[in-house]
Amino acid sequence: MIGGLFIYNHKGEVLISRVYRDDIGRNAVDAFRVNVIHARQQVRSPVTNLARTSFFHVKRGNLWLAAVTKQNVTAAMVFEFLLKMCDVMQSYFGKISEENVKNNFVLIYELLDEILDFGYPQNTDTGILKTFITQQGVKSATKEEQAQITSQVTGQIGWRREGIKYRRNELFLDVLEYVNLLMSTQGQVLSAHVAGKVVMKSYLSGMPECKFGINDKITMENKSKSTTQSAILDDSSRPATSSKSSIAIDDCQFHQCVKLSKFESEHAISFIPPDGEYELMRYRITKDISFPFRIIPLVREVGRTKMEVKVVLKSNFKPSLIGQKIEVKIPTPLNTSGVQLICMKGKAKYKASENAIVWRIKRMAGMKETQLSAEIELLLTDTKKKWNRPPISMNFEVPFAPSGLKVRYLKVFESKLNYNDHDVIKWMIGDGAIANYLLNRNSKVGVDLFSVAFTFGIGGMIGIAAASPISGAHLNPAVTLGFASIGRFPFRKVAHYLLGQYLGAFLAAVTVFAVYYEGINAFDNGNHVPIYMAQMHSNPSYAEMATGGIFSTYPSPWMSIVGTLVDQIVATFALMFGIIVLTHPRTGLPAYLHPFILGMLICGMVVAFGLNCGAALNPARDLSPRVFQALAGYGMDAFKPTNSLYWITAGIIGPHIGGILGAWAPNLVLFYEVDNSIDNKEENGGKIEMERTPSSNDDANKPFLVVKE
Repeated sequence: MIGGLFIYNHKGEVLISRVYRDDIGRNAVDAFRVNVIHARQQVRSPVTNLARTSFFHVKRGNLWLAAVTKQNVTAAMVFEFLLKMCDVMQSYFGKISEENVKNNFVLIYELLDEILDFGYPQNTDTGILKTFITQQGVKSATKEEQAQITSQVTGQIGWRREGIKYRRNELFLDVLEYVNLLMSTQGQVLSAHVAGKVVMKSYLSGMPECKFGINDKITMENKSKSTTQSAILDDSSRPATSSKSSIAIDDCQFHQCVKLSKFESEHAISFIPPDGEYELMRYRITKDISFPFRIIPLVREVGRTKMEVKVVLKSNFKPSLIGQKIEVKIPTPLNTSGVQLICMKGKAKYKASENAIVWRIKRMAGMKETQLSAEIELLLTDTKKKWNRPPISMNFEVPFAPSGLKVRYLKVFESKLNYNDHDVIKWMIGDGAIANYLLNRNSKVGVDLFSVAFTFGIGGMIGIAAASPISGAHLNPAVTLGFASIGRFPFRKVAHYLLGQYLGAFLAAVTVFAVYYEGINAFDNGNHVPIYMAQMHSNPSYAEMATGGIFSTYPSPWMSIVGTLVDQIVATFALMFGIIVLTHPRTGLPAYLHPFILGMLICGMVVAFGLNCGAALNPARDLSPRVFQALAGYGMDAFKPTNSLYWITAGIIGPHIGGILGAWAPNLVLFYEVDNSIDNKEENGGKIEMERTPSSNDDANKPFLVVKE
């Protein structure tokens, strides 16, 4: 039993205090502050015993949650309660911080009254707690509401209340695995296991039933020398680093909503999901683990005042995958006075407060190798005790499952409201990789990447056909500068064309916003979020309603500043090269086919270059709507992707460079003998007709580019 629960800030001030036993006094609060929070040396043990009093504590950010007892209690039960308490608070008011705890202290005390009864944990299920503890004012419950609460607590489906409705049905599934590895200095694995969990966020209407399968086959068997039950999962498509065709789960634990009878009979996980975020499954694997990284440390002592350390980091996963947020902590001796660092990749810094070198790498591709070299200066000490060399620790995020566990399918059924998994927006993260299946609620309307690209092509075709006899139908500042750079367009007209193109794109954004204003507000509830969809999983509460991509492009999470620049240079180069070649008289294509051909070219460019940067291609199409987006309520966040430089590199610099290079390339490689200078052209009635090499095609007598004055 728990005698008391306290929440401290980083200064040791008590924010929340609830005492359940008379044997816990005020001195217990002060003892924890002095001996744990303000201790001279960092307290690593989660359990501290002081004067026959046990303190079980966990830390979340700058806050400490401490459970105090003088009884002989089960430590696992206390820690399970503390972790559940953190989950409950997080589900109610988000991030656990000092400010949020102070703003919701009344709510926290209400939760403690329901969760703990005389120090015994009673109910930590957020779905049940939210039925009668809310953050808004509560009216007196009617008889029907009281009966609903009673059935909620005592019924068969106590984790989900009836009558839940959402405008959009969404289901998030995350497979998260944590590798715990201990290796010797010779590279021998001393101990290793994978602690995994399946976390789900369900926002589904009614009382749906979900089912998902892990790997191909699931069988349950008991080990001969142990009472622990193991699940053997066949997987013929394990990573190349593993030689076995199956994986063994040593321990597995399911949420109470899982129907275990179906798990054993149908080899699938079937459940009625709670509302909101919850942990569906937890498992542990100790065999046949594929390690994403390998660290090779080399330490050489140079006398008593100097030490040289070299750490080699190798990535063992596929080259197509990218590791992110890599942090390596290399311990240093306590008598370290200074460190000189050289790293091939990322940034490294010596932190005296942690007695460690912290090496951070933003991203690292698979099958790569990098290293860090450190020269450590030591102070002379009288102690003869040899430094015991603590282990190197590492944190990282990789879209890769070391255990080989895979999510094969995810299905949703709801009989009363008559919807199934085809009407649900599902975001599945298996092996750490995001697979998005966005299925429209109206089965007659389907929008995918090709649909968007095809629409861009049709719009370009209509614009070219309408504006070609009047202005040459440049429509793109990169095209205008490209033609001007090779002499096919007068520089004195460039400024007028660019002004018209940017202004036209701005008015187009205004038109789109006016037409879809009600739809946008209904989708994002008026929040106007400019975050791109690739960030949806990292912050679903904020980014799941993102509508900024309607107006301007956003880079994928893996793109760097240099990558966005190169992507748009190559993309616009290909576009401009295609325009010159396809419309050149030597190609022999009839002029009346040019709008259709160029429309298909635009469609192909959007499909080919849509992944990295959304196929900006046109500075006017990207910058002007981005400016309108900022003015229309989305704010300056529209300019912040990739360190606030994306809109410059991918929206302005890249397309202009690519347009100029794409205009010059055909003339230098294919049509170099053609005279493209505009100074010697004949002016007839204000019309400038461009000369070109005659062709056998009858349509070749028509001008390639016509510019009206």
